[in-house]
Amino acid sequence: SEPEGDADVNATAKVYRGDEDIDANRACQEQNTNYIPSLKAGQYSTSAFHNCFRTIQQIDEFTDALAAQNPTLLTRFAISKTNWNNTIYGFKLSKDKGHSQSLYFQSQQHAREWAAVSSVVFSLASILDDIANKKPTAADEYDLYFVPIVNVDGYIQSWKSGYRFLRRNANGVDLNRNWPTPIENPEILTKINETYPGPNAFSEPETAGINDWLKTKRDEIQGFLDIHSHGGLILYPYGDNNQTIGGGLDEKFQVLGRGLRSAMGEYKPGPLYKLYFTYGTFADYAFREFKKPSLTIEIFGSTFNRHGLPSIFPIHLCLSWEKHALDFGFKAPTFQKLILRVVEVVMPVFYAEFVKMPNMSELRAQGIVQRTPEKSDPPKMSPV
Repeated sequence: SEPEGDADVNATAKVYRGDEDIDANRACQEQNTNYIPSLKAGQYSTSAFHNCFRTIQQIDEFTDALAAQNPTLLTRFAISKTNWNNTIYGFKLSKDKGHSQSLYFQSQQHAREWAAVSSVVFSLASILDDIANKKPTAADEYDLYFVPIVNVDGYIQSWKSGYRFLRRNANGVDLNRNWPTPIENPEILTKINETYPGPNAFSEPETAGINDWLKTKRDEIQGFLDIHSHGGLILYPYGDNNQTIGGGLDEKFQVLGRGLRSAMGEYKPGPLYKLYFTYGTFADYAFREFKKPSLTIEIFGSTFNRHGLPSIFPIHLCLSWEKHALDFGFKAPTFQKLILRVVEVVMPVFYAEFVKMPNMSELRAQGIVQRTPEKSDPPKMSPV
């Protein structure tokens, strides 16, 4: 272990970097104000709102305005309360009197991953733009559910000095370890661990509330996407074991992952256990509980802001991704436009193909899929 003095220095430096990040975004927000009065259907995605990472109050204000301007398309609803009695809100985007099938998107299980909620809100705004501009969208075939901020308490706290890199919820629990799993983690974790799972599954009101709500949509929701940062990864079940799922599902996930990679550029698909073994993740829970495809996307980057760049690097410059591709080190669109593409174009297509995919033995014979997932020692990376 590192010497106590070095640990203190590193901790102080981390707090300083985090506070710099907060201050830079506060300054950005001061330069990008008064955007609500100018909001107009067809132009939501060009709003100055997207030029900065935003506080929860600003996110609520922006999304409430979207719902108010689109009452026949977008509905806000409460899912659950949190440890601090805040409300987790979801949004339903539905057109043409609704559809019998839907897709579910959530983000911000981990407080510090600001790029995740930014991407989801941008996607929501952009889909509304496309509908206003008479362009085809995923909402033509599916109702879309968005839960932009799962860890509401933690996200609020992450904007306070010294808490920028907070991962867990207000009760010190990693929400992406608090979902049920039939496989017990051999490592005993306590509250001092970043990935502390809590005393039992659904011990937290955030996960318990979302579980209760999802079960009311059991026959409706056809696929699940959990958005995180960072890593440039497309992850599918399982994380808690390296055994095959069987029934042709391993091969279907391979095809699904490769299809997403073809649309997303340098993102790497694979089963979650290859990252390292994880227990109690949302993706594993959703797949086991609802028997529908469930994915985790880790937005590209090397820290918990935009691609590892300082937060003073404005989002509107990030959106000009061609100009800054060398800085980012990847060929896909920037994080906001990338998740928009996943939500609006890629995910509905590949989820549909997951259901009607051809015979697995034929795919194996053609070399399109492997017989079983490859096994390898998981690399050392930041937790999902």
